[in-house]
Amino acid sequence: MKKLFVFFFLVANLTSMPQEFKNLKNIVNLSIDHFGNIYICEENKIIKIRKKNERNLEYDFSKFGQLKKIITSNPLRTVLFFEESQTIIFLDKNLNKLNTELKIQQIQNNIISDIETHSNLIFLLSKKTNEICTYDVKKLQITNCNKKIKIKKNKYLKLFSNRENLVLLSNNELHILDENLIPIKNNKIENCEKIFFYKDSIYFKIKNKLYISSSKDIENTFFVKNLPENNLIYIQNNILFKWKNNFLMEEKLSK
Repeated sequence: MKKLFVFFFLVANLTSMPQEFKNLKNIVNLSIDHFGNIYICEENKIIKIRKKNERNLEYDFSKFGQLKKIITSNPLRTVLFFEESQTIIFLDKNLNKLNTELKIQQIQNNIISDIETHSNLIFLLSKKTNEICTYDVKKLQITNCNKKIKIKKNKYLKLFSNRENLVLLSNNELHILDENLIPIKNNKIENCEKIFFYKDSIYFKIKNKLYISSSKDIENTFFVKNLPENNLIYIQNNILFKWKNNFLMEEKLSK
């Protein structure tokens, strides 16, 4: 990022008192869907805490190996990716496993390191080859691939989805691609670990600090707030969710 501005954000009072969740062990991931349901990932299972104070739901995924990624952008279909076993599975809103189970090595030869989804499409990223392919769940086939993406990577390569656009993130730069995997633009960015989308804005988590920019002007980035170390965070509907020591806290982010 070429420009960095200090910008004052008002962080409203906590939208709710910190919630304590007991008997949880080794929390490795956190996600929130558009309905406000909370997904807490332990080493071997997912716990879904429903917004309407209904009973919690659980799904044990231990037979598939270590969970690499959970995608909850569609509250009716949760997607789980296991890099170790190169498997993608789908859960319904009650965390029941759907019949569709994708064994990635049966449809292509690359080792996939990350995935994203949009509608009925699954985007498959190979960190080793810098290749991205599109798999159509309805057609049951790969429909497109881009083998010519030039991006510098020293530590990691991650994939994010913002509606119809894809964001390819390394520790050095960020590339935006359209649904056809054609690069639209790229920006230099250092040590960004996660990104979150809210309307026309993008939040960046960089070294325990949170920044924001317009998706149309990523070069101009504004500081939002410091983040405690070793916290799991997620941003949904402009609310910052922070998990630490079995407590979940929420903060409304606003200008």
